[in-house]
Formats: sequence, C-alpha cells, structure tokens
Amino acid sequence: MNNTQQLYPLTDLYTEQEEPTGISLVEKGFLIDEISVGTDSPMDISFRTDSILVMIVVNGYANLSIDHDIYRLSENNILTIVSEHLIYFREKSPNFSAKLFLIEKKILNFTSLNISPDIYLFLKKNPVQRFLRNEITTLTEIYDLMLKRTRQKEILIGNNSLYFLIFAFFSDLAELVNKTGRNFHQLFFSHKENIYRNFFNLLREHVKENKNVSFYANQLCITSQYLSSVLKELSGLTANKWIDEMLLAEAKMQLHFTQNNIQQIANNLNFPDQSSFGKFFKKMTGKSPKAYRMERFS
Repeated sequence: MNNTQQLYPLTDLYTEQEEPTGISLVEKGFLIDEISVGTDSPMDISFRTDSILVMIVVNGYANLSIDHDIYRLSENNILTIVSEHLIYFREKSPNFSAKLFLIEKKILNFTSLNISPDIYLFLKKNPVQRFLRNEITTLTEIYDLMLKRTRQKEILIGNNSLYFLIFAFFSDLAELVNKTGRNFHQLFFSHKENIYRNFFNLLREHVKENKNVSFYANQLCITSQYLSSVLKELSGLTANKWIDEMLLAEAKMQLHFTQNNIQQIANNLNFPDQSSFGKFFKKMTGKSPKAYRMERFS
C-alpha cells in the first residue's frame, strides 16, 4: 500500500481500510463519500490512480502535492483529477472536510459525458479551481442527492436515476469551469495537445462511419502509431480504445434516450449487422444491448 509508484484501482485504495461512510460501490469502480480528518479514506496515503476524482472542500484547508507540484485546497475549492497523477496530502487542518467522488474510467469518462477536450486539457493542467460558495450551490446539491441515493439499499451503479445524477454532476462541473471566463481557444496548447483536440473533434464527427485509426491519422497527417502514442500519453488510452469508447457512448445514448430497437441502433452506428453490434457491446460492458437497456430502466 505504500508503494507510491503503483497504480491503484479503487479496490486497492480501500483494501486495508474500513468501509466508507456512504455505501461501498468500490468493487463496481465507483465511490461517493464525505471525508474529514480522522475518517479513513484514500487521502490518507500517497497514491496514484487512473480514476476520475472530484473533491469539493467544505471546511478547513489541505496542502497536497500532485506530481510534486504543491497546491493548497481551502473552502469552496474543487480538486479535479482527470488523468493519472501521483497524489499526496501533506497536511490537513483539524476541521478539514470534503465531498469526495471517484469513478473509474472504465465506467465513465469525459468522452461519454460529452465534455470537450479543451476542458479536459485545462483541468489536466489546472486541477484546483477556486469558486465562491454561491457558484457551486447546484453542484453540491447534486452531490448530496447522489450520496442520498447511494445510501439506499440495493443500489446499483447501473441504476437509472443515479446515472442521470452523475451526468448532471459532471455537466454542471464543466459549466462551472466554462463560467470562469477563460477562453479555451486562447490557451496555449502544445503540438501533442492539438493532436489530441483535433482527434476528438474528428472522432465526434466521424465515429459512426469510420472506425479505423488510419482514417483519423490520415486526417491529421500523422501515422497511426504516433497518434496512438500521443493519445496514450495524454489520456491513458490508445486511438483504438478511444474509438471503442466513443462508439460505446453513442450506443448507450441511443439505448437510453431513443425507442430504436437493437437492429436500428446497429444500423445507425454502421455495424455490419445486429450480431456484430451485440458482440462489440458485450465485449465492452459484459452485457447484451437488450440486457443493458432492461437493467437501466427496470
């Protein structure tokens, strides 16, 4: 547990600790919990994780290092970790408390949430955001609803109401970042970051028709190997993985929000046939499209 170079999934972060005060969905790659000094949490060790982490500071302050850069968190600050980082809380005030939300990227990522690559890159470079209390009222209210929902018995990560609350939470967070007045188009992006941005713009436009990495690489005038290496470096996933993730996000959206049958969805996503779509979906989720739809709306 003390090896700071290891990449910790949520299950390992809680292996040697008590269950969080909220219901434990750790095995499902999901955790929402209120933390404070004296309560066991991942914040008590130096750790590295590839989960998306959001922490809203309620009281007190904490000094932490992220990849050896020092940050100070205080009341109404929001910490957002969107990529793999080494995190260590150096000091917490006696009255420190925060709202913690962790979700593994295998379940949900910024692409499936339709959050722009510019916001992703901005948060990657600027993990601590400072807000006024009235600016984060809606976000904290959504968080409290999620926490209340998770404390109900028989809760599942696939539960429909919880899914929509998670979507609303991240949508509001993205809106908050936008409202800070920063013009993302005026930010400096490196050559690799521009490849990342342009790839996702192309992916959103063409993923239904083009599922080959070579198409996107050709559009960007680079090799497929270089494209995948850039994406892996900046996001942790290769081009093939991102194409699959975007297709999955499109499939889930249609299963959620349309009355289209499975064959129609397969056609909309340009799979050769319903069987091919079903095999892809089951490989990605462990469930058939029909079972997934029934579970969401049961």
